[in-house]
Amino acid sequence: MTDLIAELSSVMAEELDLRFEADHMRRMRPVLRTHGIRVPKVHRDLSTENVLVTDWIDGAVMSDVLARAHRASWLMTQGTSETEVGKTLLRSLQRQVFETNRFHGDLHPGNVMIRKGKLYAIDFGTTSATERGFLDSFTAFIRALSSRDYARAADLYCLLCVW
Repeated sequence: MTDLIAELSSVMAEELDLRFEADHMRRMRPVLRTHGIRVPKVHRDLSTENVLVTDWIDGAVMSDVLARAHRASWLMTQGTSETEVGKTLLRSLQRQVFETNRFHGDLHPGNVMIRKGKLYAIDFGTTSATERGFLDSFTAFIRALSSRDYARAADLYCLLCVW
């Protein structure tokens, strides 16, 4: 129980100190750019522990886009499609996990924006990495599924559940 409390205390301290989020944004910005996703620039000289100042993104939040009745045609006016947005986000998440092992841990429609066909990720308060052993087991699990070795995939899945 003491370990859990220490972990929660550490996570909460990081969540509440916006300097950590600013650092995550600066580190993730060049990585995500190669994935076709932009991250607003942090203005370090104006940011503090309690204030985070970034470039303004004059775009639509993806959760609002998804609520639109005619979102497919709206996305076309932006120069993209639902399929392209989905592919970009999925590929980026896979690359974040498997290539850099540093990922946006709260990538939901409220933290993705679109402007002129470009995707932007915001809210980097929860950026994380995975323990190498877990990541290796997860990679083996994905490979087993991909090769249709379902018995091995089931074994690896059970191992992942107790990791």
